[in-house]
Amino acid sequence: MCRYISFFFDDSSDNPADTVRVACPCSHGRTEEWLKLNPEGPYTEGHYLPGGIVECRIPYRTSARAADSIISRWPTFADFESWVTIQTLPFYKNGYDAAGYDRRGYDRDGYDEEGYDRRGYDRDGRDEEGYDRRGYDRDGYDEEGYDEEGYDVYGYDEYGYDRDGRDRNGRDEDGYDEDGYDEYGYNRNGYDRDGALRGD
Repeated sequence: MCRYISFFFDDSSDNPADTVRVACPCSHGRTEEWLKLNPEGPYTEGHYLPGGIVECRIPYRTSARAADSIISRWPTFADFESWVTIQTLPFYKNGYDAAGYDRRGYDRDGYDEEGYDRRGYDRDGRDEEGYDRRGYDRDGYDEEGYDEEGYDVYGYDEYGYDRDGRDRNGRDEDGYDEDGYDEYGYNRNGYDRDGALRGD
């Protein structure tokens, strides 16, 4: 689906605004097909975007002259959209084209021809990369690889601790293993496994 509003124009005209052609505001391909425009020219693609930006493409660059001509005719996006709505009436019955899409390219359920809604989610509530609206994939992990509780596929958080508070070496935040000994073999009271005090 092209960006809304898509149109064609002839840059060789003295006044390109006079040559603007549009049948499907969300698809250059459909406009070209429905109006039987010659893909070899003279018409080339353009966009009038909601933010007021007009893009007029010609080979290898854009045409500022054509954009100025169109903005002079339709100073705002709303002006252009109103004109486009009238121009496209023959192609939209009750607001939808023959394929069942409205002028913005969405069907009656709110999905485009690729199956995504206006926010970019499919019917299962996932975007193109497979993430849901909360940012989790089908396995329950976000883009950084963490689940809702903040643990990765191996069960460790961003600091390297598992749900029991132990790192990959089995030690807690204070550096003690499950038996209560640090990496040097001493417990919190300073004794080793044989009962000898540290430093003795």
